Amino acid sequence: MFLNHKGNNFNWNFSYLFVFILLSGCFTQKTYKEINFNKETILIGRISETILIEHKKTNWFNENFRKYKPDSNIMVKLRQNLTGINFIIFGGTWCSDTKRELPAFLSILHQLNVGSNQYDIWMLDLKKESTYINPKLYDIQYVPTILIYKDGKEIGRIIEKPKETLEMDLLKIISNP
Repeated sequence: MFLNHKGNNFNWNFSYLFVFILLSGCFTQKTYKEINFNKETILIGRISETILIEHKKTNWFNENFRKYKPDSNIMVKLRQNLTGINFIIFGGTWCSDTKRELPAFLSILHQLNVGSNQYDIWMLDLKKESTYINPKLYDIQYVPTILIYKDGKEIGRIIEKPKETLEMDLLKIISNP
């Protein structure tokens, strides 16, 4: 029984209920906003893969995620070099390069079993700004930009599009930090 009226248990259980209600509001707080620009909805802020999958204005994500097939030989090598690797991804839901590269990159991370706790996705406005994060601190000039970190230190970037393929560029960066 959650609320027990005997002695101090009522106050104690009521305190738990109060804290639970207070904290539940924190979990539902949006970490992004939506703006409309030229009849297009643009997401700005920190987003999750779930938002990309489920949002009605990001229907480009699912198709591009499914159709990207990374080189399996490179993927085997990548799996051996992922210790201590994290990512910060900057993009724009308005950007054609982001619409192409972000789903492909997340497809690679899925196939490598990289957890969502190892990467953050930040969407920027058309000026490459956000009220949620300062992209200038990361020297973001183009989107998408994928920052690759090893043990907390930036070891490389993939900017706008890969030089070869996403998986090959990633392998070169994490193999030669």
